[in-house]
Amino acid sequence: LESRAEGAREGAAEADGAAGDADARAAEHAGGRERLDDEMESLREGFVDVPSEVGEAATRRESIQSQLEEARDDLTTARTELASARERLAEARELRAEGKCPECGQPVEESPHVAAIDDHESRVEELEAAVTEARERKSELTGRVDAAESLEDAEERVGRLRDKRSLVEERVADGEAAADQRRGEATSAR
Repeated sequence: LESRAEGAREGAAEADGAAGDADARAAEHAGGRERLDDEMESLREGFVDVPSEVGEAATRRESIQSQLEEARDDLTTARTELASARERLAEARELRAEGKCPECGQPVEESPHVAAIDDHESRVEELEAAVTEARERKSELTGRVDAAESLEDAEERVGRLRDKRSLVEERVADGEAAADQRRGEATSAR
């Protein structure tokens, strides 16, 4: 009887030890869960200052990329128009220097028409401003696309962390269940 009691005490002590080990593993996994929660929260904070939520980054990036394509097209158009306007201005100046009308190229006896040259110069200035504006818009949108891609990466990371957290949650639950089972075995052995 004494040896059975001793065996039961040893079994209970063993079960208590196993319960303690299971508790330690569950606590370790719980700490991992907290670290994952902290990292996910940190990533979500990146969405605070942008007009989109977690899950909308791809749509936002696509929208900005579309705007960027339009800005690139606008820049190309403005550059083409500027080159053409500069050519017309250069031709008008040459004609005037030759004593010809800057509009029609016919010889002019009296003072050449300067209004046409002024118009060409004004158009060149407008188009230079349009090119500068289009270049700035393109640059701004390029930065926004980069930011949207970073948000998309963060969003994917949050998804992976959620999956990992789910696995950790299962491990915590398994560890707690194992600890409870071992404590029950220890209680029964006593």
